[in-house]
Amino acid sequence: MTMNILHITDLGNGKVQIAWQSSSAVPRSCPEPIPFTDPLSVEDREALRWYLEEYLQFPYGAERFKAERVEKKMKEWGKSIFEQIFAKCDFDPDPRSLYQEAVRAGLENCELCITSEDASFLNIPWELIYDPTQGKGYLALNLAGLYRHRTGHKIEAPSAPRDAPFRILLVITRPYGERDVPLGMVARPMLEALRAQRAKIEVEVFLTLSYYK
Repeated sequence: MTMNILHITDLGNGKVQIAWQSSSAVPRSCPEPIPFTDPLSVEDREALRWYLEEYLQFPYGAERFKAERVEKKMKEWGKSIFEQIFAKCDFDPDPRSLYQEAVRAGLENCELCITSEDASFLNIPWELIYDPTQGKGYLALNLAGLYRHRTGHKIEAPSAPRDAPFRILLVITRPYGERDVPLGMVARPMLEALRAQRAKIEVEVFLTLSYYK
């Protein structure tokens, strides 16, 4: 099934272009770029990092009050992104009308693509986009997919012989050693899912004692 796509394209200098592509039709773009500013400060990003990387590993105790403040801010950041990106403008089509077309077609049939050559723009937490309309909320939970795209970095996989195995690198992090979940509980579900194709697949397991920050 061909997906509908909402495009957010970074034009640089605080401007973005919004476009909507219904299935295999020709994309329709707003006739004018719109201004956009990342609503998160350096301190906000640190609070979000703490919430996702530290608090969610042990969501108990007094830290819960700090987490509630971050959760409230997450909605505020997401609402700010939404209102900037899908603004109501005096030209046609405007970003809000394109978004409404996506809603009418069903967000579950729509992907959101963010395109830029600026790493800082791509690193904005687009997953937080929040539609304040009753019953909507975080778009990432309703969309068929959300992904980032860099047009200047074309990826081409080298051709491989047809009889070459499909190789999988499974990285398991265990920063807490024996206190972590047993290795088998992490690897076994994937290996079971691949059992039917086991003869065509090579799996390599890499164990690390640290995690990415």
